[in-house]
Amino acid sequence: MERSDKILDLRNIHVSYGAVRALDGIDFDLYKGEIHGLIGEHRAGKSTLVKVLGGAVRLDEGSITIMDQRVHSLSPTAAPARRIGIVYQDLTVVPHLNAVENIYLGRMARRRFRAIDHERMRLHAQGIFDYLGTAVDLRVPVYRLKRAHQHIVEFAKALAFDPAMLILDELSNKLTPEEMETVYRVLFDLKEKDCGIVYISHNIDEILKLADRVTILKDGHRRLTTDTDRLDKQRLFELTYSFRLDEQQDSRDDAPLLRLMRYLQNVIQFLPVGVFLLDDSGDLRLYNLAANEICAQGAENAVQRSFFDLLATLSADGSTVAAFRKSFAERMPFGSDELKTGSGKTLRLHGEPIRDRTGNRMGTLVVVEDVSLDRHISEYVLEKAKLSTLAQLAVGVAHEINNPLFVIQNYLEVIRGRNDDPEVEDRIGRIEREVGRIVEIVSSLLSFSRTKAPGAAAVNLREVAETVLILLHYALAEKAINFELDSQDAAICARGDENKLTQVLLNLISNAIDAVLIGGKIAIRIRRAEDGSISLCVTDDGCGIPADIASRIFDPFFTTKLSKKNTGLGLAICRNIVEEHDGRIVFDSEPGRGTTFTILLPGPSTEPGRPSGEP
Repeated sequence: MERSDKILDLRNIHVSYGAVRALDGIDFDLYKGEIHGLIGEHRAGKSTLVKVLGGAVRLDEGSITIMDQRVHSLSPTAAPARRIGIVYQDLTVVPHLNAVENIYLGRMARRRFRAIDHERMRLHAQGIFDYLGTAVDLRVPVYRLKRAHQHIVEFAKALAFDPAMLILDELSNKLTPEEMETVYRVLFDLKEKDCGIVYISHNIDEILKLADRVTILKDGHRRLTTDTDRLDKQRLFELTYSFRLDEQQDSRDDAPLLRLMRYLQNVIQFLPVGVFLLDDSGDLRLYNLAANEICAQGAENAVQRSFFDLLATLSADGSTVAAFRKSFAERMPFGSDELKTGSGKTLRLHGEPIRDRTGNRMGTLVVVEDVSLDRHISEYVLEKAKLSTLAQLAVGVAHEINNPLFVIQNYLEVIRGRNDDPEVEDRIGRIEREVGRIVEIVSSLLSFSRTKAPGAAAVNLREVAETVLILLHYALAEKAINFELDSQDAAICARGDENKLTQVLLNLISNAIDAVLIGGKIAIRIRRAEDGSISLCVTDDGCGIPADIASRIFDPFFTTKLSKKNTGLGLAICRNIVEEHDGRIVFDSEPGRGTTFTILLPGPSTEPGRPSGEP
């Protein structure tokens, strides 16, 4: 998408309801012909963002730009005038008006002498409902229509005046699957006509099916914006939903269990082991993030169903699961140190009855731990060896590419010497520039592939940064990122392994690219202190790191990325490499406003592997 196609740009949006911050520094943008999914837990700020665009809520702080025009305020009447169509989460139809009157409310078609043109409005409305394939009685007040058709009337109202921007807030909750298929068809039709669409849904599958990009909101902050073709469904669930809890009571008197669930939900949410709460029938009532990850998201669809049925779908060991079920029926603890799953995981599982004061079992707490990490690490080491072989092959190919490139450059010089046509000269110059850029990229790849012993030489950090910029040029250009390299001087050096320090910077810049929106900002700043120590800072204006995961980002295999192939080892590797060089890596982040990672290294006079100040 080109930057000129942007039709909506929200920056640093703040909205408060009294002491409650509904939106806290939100950035959001939308492009022509784009479906931008918006997802988050209850009270994440999704509907407030919609109300801002509809003019129902005023900003405390921030800026709104629509069609390259700064908008100081919106109102419910100004939004339609700017071709913004909105279907809110809650019905806004006027119940005693019919469908035609609701569609044209505040925008009545007029004849000469200001008379209302009822027939023209009726024909236009009928055409919209025909297009939607929905038979709606246009004569009766909408309160006499079935509930789904009332929402269709709101949808028709949003479509009636050729919207340039359409916003749908949880519409799929109100319509049947057949009616939603019609909505999907309309959305793709509008997308082809360059309409920008904001689609809000709690349904992960629906977001992945429809959206080109997705933004995750959490507690009023933008947690992440990324392309959906890079998403992993399980990771998206983890970043979006802290836990799932169904508190609807059935015919049983389970109030004590519900009170226990309310108490446990915050306690277990971020425990590193999987925790499940079962009721006395063995049905799953509550689980945490780690539990859902262990189950490969199977727990999401198993609430209010038998936990042992879920376990049977995971495990290849049917006899062990049957033994668990028997122990549960006998109200006894159950467990195993090695339960193999069909996906190859090894689980450690223990279930313990929870009893009330009278000794009666009211539920069972099950703790499940994934103990297959050793195997995961072994596989990673093997994969690393394969990648090393592939890298050697890539370096060989790069060497071979250089030879014909130099031949091409020489032939261009020969042609230039025999040419006196200015137009041909201009084209030769363009070819030379492109060939030169290829040579530069290949040279950077070869430079990155050189192997040196740690501490073998002083590493020029500015040159490392310039190499990284060349290697990531395409990714930076694809998102039109504004990049700044600010070095105190051209020769700030640290003693160490050039390849490893380049890898650290590659990881940090790649993470920053993922975090920023299109047109975002990333900066590298390199400084030398009076004592000779060096700081290298990578700053972005992206979504920031949520406080609930800040303490875990350097853990092995922990990741907030949504890439399907991401290993999650990036920041852990960065920290290990920096510590190898007697340095430290720290970060400062404010959700919604950006992140700065700072690498602190000793100067080139201090050898890696030897503490600073030690002879």
